[in-house]
Parts: sequence; structure tokens; C-alpha cells
Amino acid sequence: MEINREYAAGILRKRDSEMHKGDAGHILIAAGSRGMTGAAVLSALGAFRTGAGLVYMYVPSEIFQILQIRVPEVICLDRKEKTDYGRYEAVIFGPGLRTGEEIRDLLSDILANYNGSLLIDADGLNVIAKYDMYDEIEASSASIVYTPHEGEASRHVGENGSRTERAARLASKLKGVTVLKGSRTIVTDGERMMFNTSGNPGMAKAGSGDVLSGIAGALLGQGYDPFEAAACAVYIHGLAGDMAAAERGQWGIMATDIADKASEAIKYIIGE
Repeated sequence: MEINREYAAGILRKRDSEMHKGDAGHILIAAGSRGMTGAAVLSALGAFRTGAGLVYMYVPSEIFQILQIRVPEVICLDRKEKTDYGRYEAVIFGPGLRTGEEIRDLLSDILANYNGSLLIDADGLNVIAKYDMYDEIEASSASIVYTPHEGEASRHVGENGSRTERAARLASKLKGVTVLKGSRTIVTDGERMMFNTSGNPGMAKAGSGDVLSGIAGALLGQGYDPFEAAACAVYIHGLAGDMAAAERGQWGIMATDIADKASEAIKYIIGE
């Protein structure tokens, strides 16, 4: 089954005229490290452009200034200090984190103590494979969405079989919705499987996946079903990339262009 405008339009809701920022989701983004602040910035931009009401960045204090200059709307929290996960409708974990033991410990803590919507991307996926955290995944009460590219997926299920077979195996192994990124991105929960119809080769740029994490996390934070949130997110992301390419050409678009066009893509989908 294809993910297209008709599908996304049937799921995305127009916003209530009486809503306030607290109704649009409290999103915690555990992302970024020294030299990788851009991943955190791009995730935050993707989330805000997709309607998130409040975005909390769970980051090292040394990168607070960069983040708050680049995205002044974010609220920065020092990752060395414990936060109450129950405050957040969605948690994004992974972009630009690296894979040390302190990151493994943080993910363990979230898996054990959070029961909301959790999106795991990038180094979050790498940490799971590196430290064999599958039992912790199995025991977690969180509703989890994973967004690997091909290399990250192969660390969990190898390279044998077709893309659809690998995506299904990964969803089964990780017990959650899997978004296998690439041409015609696949979204599957091990039973349902959908293929995205938006996007173009110009989106193969550093940071594009970080924007997708923010888009999907924002939808999760606004209460959308994890499978539907993932499917709509990849369509919005791809359509934003198509809109950016129409303006700048495929060679020249950047991840920030995709983030900037996400709101325009949603406007087109819902017919505002």
C-alpha cells in the first residue's frame, strides 16, 4: 500500500482554534554532542515546523548557546541532570549522540521508566546493537518507532534478503514500528507494510534523517498513532524535499531546506 497525499490527508487533523501550546505536545529530544550540535538543531526544526508546542532539548550544557541561538524557541535541559520523562508526550532519542556507555545508560533509563511514544534514530539504533539491548527493548512499556537507514538496519538484521524482508525482520526484532529509509521508504510494524511515494535523490544529504526524526516526533507528541505518525512523517518529509527541490534543484537542497518546507507540505496536504 502506498503512502500518498490522500492517505496523509485522511489522518492529519486541522488544529482546534482554542488549542494552546500545551495541547500540541511536549517533546523531549535527547540529541547532539560536541561537534554534532547540528543534528539536535535539525531535529528541533523538524519538530517545530510540524506543529510541536514545546520542544525540550536534552543536551550537554556546553552546546546550549549554539542551540538557543539557532533555535530560540527550544528549552534546553542539561543531560547530566535527571528529567521527569512523564512530562513528555514523545521522546526522540539518537541524532548526534555518539555511542558511549553514558548514552547506553541514558537509553536504558528511558526504556525502563518511560511509557509514552519513543522514537529511536541514528546513534540510538547503534547503541542498541553495540550493547545488545534487545531484552531491554522487549521489557519496555514505551511505544517505539525506529527510523534506520540501510547501514543502521544491517547492524541489527544483516544484509540478506530484500528491503521488505529486512524491514519486516527489524520490526519483529525491535518490537516496534520500523521506518527503513531510502528510495520508497518502507513503514512496517511486522504486519502492515506501506511504501512512501514522495521524495527525491536530492534529499540524500547530511541531516535529512534528523529532520525526519523531528517531524515524526512532533506527530507522536500530538497524539497520533505510532504507525500512522511514522507513515505521515515520511510523506511530509519527502514532500517537503520535493518542494525544496522545485525551488532550488535537487543538487542544492539542504536538510534545513527540508525542515523549512515541512509546514508548507502539511498546508498542502490538509488543504489549508
